[in-house]
This record gives sequence, structure tokens and C-alpha cells, in this order.
Amino acid sequence: MERTLTFRSRWGRIGTCFVLALALLLEVIVLFQEGWSAALVGLPLPAAVSALCAWLWWWPRLVTGPRGVLVRNHFREVLIPWQHLEDAHTRFGLRLVADGREYVSATPPERGGFSASRRRDPAPQLPDLDDTETVHHVIETVPEGAARLVLEERDLALHPEHRPRLSTLQQEAVARNLTDSPLPTQMVDGFPSRVTLRATPLPALGVAILFALTFLSFL
Repeated sequence: MERTLTFRSRWGRIGTCFVLALALLLEVIVLFQEGWSAALVGLPLPAAVSALCAWLWWWPRLVTGPRGVLVRNHFREVLIPWQHLEDAHTRFGLRLVADGREYVSATPPERGGFSASRRRDPAPQLPDLDDTETVHHVIETVPEGAARLVLEERDLALHPEHRPRLSTLQQEAVARNLTDSPLPTQMVDGFPSRVTLRATPLPALGVAILFALTFLSFL
């Protein structure tokens, strides 16, 4: 069964939404108190802060697909085919080993603090292979869980004989899901056959431009 698993930080998304909501509230207050002119002049600052939080907390993710795993960090992304993934461990964060090199994932976040001491299940199970509700799964877990789940997904991709046989109705449901919400081309036919590194400068450039506009607005 073709599917994607997306690992990303729940608290990162919550923090980004909070900052964005606060920025919108401040803009509304300025708009009603000072008018359109002052609101437009002050817009770059909350926009820049919101964009910075989104880039730091929301943008990084780890996605597994039928062909391999995508590690998206702040300045680059790494595409690792399953055949090249050798190991995944969690020393100083989540690290994937491919072709003798280690690649660090910026997500999920480090485990620690009071919340970690209360967490009883840091490594949830993979979604059932016969789950026909969706082909896109979002998993919020700590590095220990992510490492194990990535390796399990690799083993299932390399050994399809271990997958359960779907009934006709289940196959039809999966086909409908793939038609309504197809897997990204990057994760299927467009996935490279070797480990590939790609620079992703546009998000950082956008944040830099917003802060430059903020600086100019104070002149």
C-alpha cells in the first residue's frame, strides 16, 4: 500500500499559530487606533516575526514514502532511497545514516524536560497497513519513536511480502484515496535513485527580505 508518513512537531505548529494570532491581533489594534497608514507601515515587523517562527518551527519535517525518506531542514533537504538507508539513531537528535554518512533531521524536536518524564509511550505504532481512511498520515513523536518507525517503514518497503493482502473493497478505497489526494510526485516517480541533497534557500530568503523591510520601515 502506497502512503506517506509525515513526522513534524506539534508544539512547533502550536507556537507558530500563537505567534501568528498575536501578530494579527496587534495589527488589528493598530488599524483601529492609528488607521490604515500606521498599520501598513508596521506590518513588516509582525510579518517578519511570524515568518521566522514558521521557518524555524513549521518548515522542518521528515516524510517517508514508497521510494524513500525526505529530510527537510532549514537550508536544505535530503532524499534518501530506502536501499541506501542503513540506520537511524537518536544521539543528539534524530540522525539517519545513508552510504556511511549521517544526516540530521531538524524534526521531531529533542525530547526532554517535564513533559518527557510524563510521556509513557514515546514510540507509537505505525499506522495499520490495511488502514484505508487515508494515505497521508501525520505522526507527532519524539526522536526515539521516529527512528524506530522510519526503520520499520523501510523494512516494509523493501520486503513487500510482509504486507497484509488487502481485500477488493480495501483496494478500491485506497485507489479512491490516491485519486482524491495523490502522493507527491517527489515521493513517488520523481524520487531519486541515490542520496540527493538539495538547497532550499527560498524560505530563509523570504524571512530575510521581511526583516529588511522591517528595518526600512523604521527609517
